[in-house]
Amino acid sequence: MDEPDTRQPAGAPATPRIEVECLSCGRRGSLSGDDARVAGSPLVHLTRRLRCSECGSRAVKAKAVRTPADLARLMRDRMGRGC
Repeated sequence: MDEPDTRQPAGAPATPRIEVECLSCGRRGSLSGDDARVAGSPLVHLTRRLRCSECGSRAVKAKAVRTPADLARLMRDRMGRGC
């Protein structure tokens, strides 16, 4: 029998994720796109709710990583700052 094709398109990662960085202490983390806290929330609303677990700051920056191009841009930014 023919099964439906459940594979992701060639250019898409398996699950989108949100990369988060604290602007005060520089701590970085990520949230899975499948996480209930993230699902369906715009980044603006998400960053208002987040707090750094290291220093307690609410000054956080979030970026959505959905495609390999987004991931490459994120890595280029990190390497450019010497982190």
